[in-house]
Amino acid sequence: MSNLHEVKERIATIRETGKITNALYLMSSRKMQKVRFSLIKDSSEYFNQARIALVDIFDKSYMPGNRYIKVKDDLMYKKTAYIVIASSSGMVGNYNTAVIKKAISTIGEDKNYTIFPIGDYGKKYFKKESYNLDDNFLFNISYPTMDVAKQITNALFSRFKSGEFDRIGIIYTSFGTAGKLKPEVIYPLPFVLRDGDLQNRTAFFEAEPSKEVVQESIVPSYLLGIVYASIVDSYCAEQTIRTEVMKTATDNAEEMLSRLSLEYNKERKSSITKQIAEVSSSHNIKG
Repeated sequence: MSNLHEVKERIATIRETGKITNALYLMSSRKMQKVRFSLIKDSSEYFNQARIALVDIFDKSYMPGNRYIKVKDDLMYKKTAYIVIASSSGMVGNYNTAVIKKAISTIGEDKNYTIFPIGDYGKKYFKKESYNLDDNFLFNISYPTMDVAKQITNALFSRFKSGEFDRIGIIYTSFGTAGKLKPEVIYPLPFVLRDGDLQNRTAFFEAEPSKEVVQESIVPSYLLGIVYASIVDSYCAEQTIRTEVMKTATDNAEEMLSRLSLEYNKERKSSITKQIAEVSSSHNIKG
């Protein structure tokens, strides 16, 4: 740029953009930290204890045909409900693309499924590509709450219990250890007994009035916990990526400001020198 006015306007525009990206960076960082150190910490112990209780209950109550439990030799499914957690807003890098790719690879050639999308991005994509989609499933996560998790769980569990689906899968972005982000798929229902589950128990529970009655109560609570944890993980991952994107944008703005400031000062110095030369030349002519 050779025009001082254009350079000055460009500097002002970039400076304002940098203020915005820095504010968004700070906001996303605070959101992520708040969820990471409160919600995740508070929920982890509950999920561990819920699984221990389920293992103990299913140890005695499992019979072929029990919709809530499977063993590794009995893993045939008729229809799967997939919850796919994406974002409803932009500036999240490849967050949405990665989880969509995971959903596509997970579903594969399967025709017996229904997708329950969370977030506008996923819903728009799956609808455009003509996937089997539940259009009445309308959830966006602006902040993870247990109330929203309950609504999602109730919507899915009633249909699972009625036999409309015999498996529930959740495709989400795992926050992981050390902030490592990775699209994951988990199947909370039916509950699959893992090798060593029964042998490695460290706690035993007395069920009143019976294990069957307790099973009907604890299974939806267990599903609720898994849904909630998945929402929290995805939210943390989304805010982490948005923080990184905004930090990069802010750094780029600062770099551009530095470069433009040098150019502006150079042009201004050149302009002043030219003006001095013109004044001097005019004075010499008159003299």
